[in-house]
Amino acid sequence: MVYNARPRWLSSFMILPGRCLCCGVNTPNHQDLCGECAICLPWQNFCCPRCALPLAAPSESPCGECQRTPPCFDRAMAPFRYTTPINRLINDFKHYDRLAAGRVLGELFCDWLMQKVENEALTKPDYLLPVPLHWSRLWKRGFNQAQWLADDIGKSTGIPVINDGIQRRHTGLAQQALSRRQRQGNLRGAFTINPKRKARLENRHIAIIDDVMTTGTTANEITRLLKENQVAEVSIWAIARTPKSTE
Repeated sequence: MVYNARPRWLSSFMILPGRCLCCGVNTPNHQDLCGECAICLPWQNFCCPRCALPLAAPSESPCGECQRTPPCFDRAMAPFRYTTPINRLINDFKHYDRLAAGRVLGELFCDWLMQKVENEALTKPDYLLPVPLHWSRLWKRGFNQAQWLADDIGKSTGIPVINDGIQRRHTGLAQQALSRRQRQGNLRGAFTINPKRKARLENRHIAIIDDVMTTGTTANEITRLLKENQVAEVSIWAIARTPKSTE
């Protein structure tokens, strides 16, 4: 399967071939991901059914850490391991404004979700909530990658998106540079529920949308807030999952 991140109307005016975002090879029909790279993507073959942690073999039981300390959320799903080339596409999209990478990731994610819906392996939530950015970081970056993904998923699945259901109170430090313990302290009290959306979320199944799930700290903090406000069920949907930090 190949993916084209360019609008169809633009492709009709283009004469030069497309170029694969992963390997750089010229592609037909202005596609942004060649067939060979699409086949070699790091799909998650086996993962924990609770936190989506990559596993070496299939398991119907939660991983050891989930059994010792169950997360607040009910389940997590991620189609990819956070490794090459998915990690580079996410980084290019999020930090270097390469929107073509974001469109390819969105298409891959939506196709994967739709297959699960069709195979009845996925129960649709009532609403999608993207992980919010603080206004200062949103202003600096220019867009929220989680909101971008949520909007794509909503269009593909028909699930309503509530972009302002959760708000971020403060920026804190960038999560990528912190250990798990530091992440927990960094995010404590960072989120608040929008009082205008509270009643709409009560007793509902919510899917939180993010690009990468690392330690699960962000997912846990938002889930704790939602369940304190009478949300019935919370799923985490991310593009990629990393192994949990040992720190």
